[in-house]
Amino acid sequence: MGYVQCAIELKAQAEALKVAFRRVYVANGSSGTHAGVSAGFVLQDVDPDIVKSFAVMGSARGARRATMQLTQGTLNLLGSDRSILESDILIDDTQIGEGYGLPTQAMREAVRLLARTEGVLLDPVYSGKAFAGLLADLRRGLYVGGDNVVFIMTGGTPGLFAYRETFQCE
Repeated sequence: MGYVQCAIELKAQAEALKVAFRRVYVANGSSGTHAGVSAGFVLQDVDPDIVKSFAVMGSARGARRATMQLTQGTLNLLGSDRSILESDILIDDTQIGEGYGLPTQAMREAVRLLARTEGVLLDPVYSGKAFAGLLADLRRGLYVGGDNVVFIMTGGTPGLFAYRETFQCE
């Protein structure tokens, strides 16, 4: 439900700033963040496929199924008669690497980049891999100058302590 409210706030901020967001990025572990944001957008007549997540626990297929179920359940709980389609759920599993909680080079680079340039500390298990995915999409040219993209960070600093060796200077 917190991420339903997040989607409501995002839409309100976009309207206040008079901008349109091309994409909203999130990490997808248990699927709750993606499902909540998608449900929040559906309730506001925003296409839920604006949300793209990066699976960090398993395959995109499994995460898509869980995200669909949670999104639909959230909509039902809120009394909505709207439904979600499989094509509304965009999940990418290219950043998972060797598995859940296992560092990847792309994640290391993403965490270091954001820490160095913005002072924002991403956790390596979830947000670090999702931000690595966003960077990969940028490098692939999916967006052009002026496109507005949102990254929802769900955690940071505490997770870094468990991965201290991963980030020690080389």
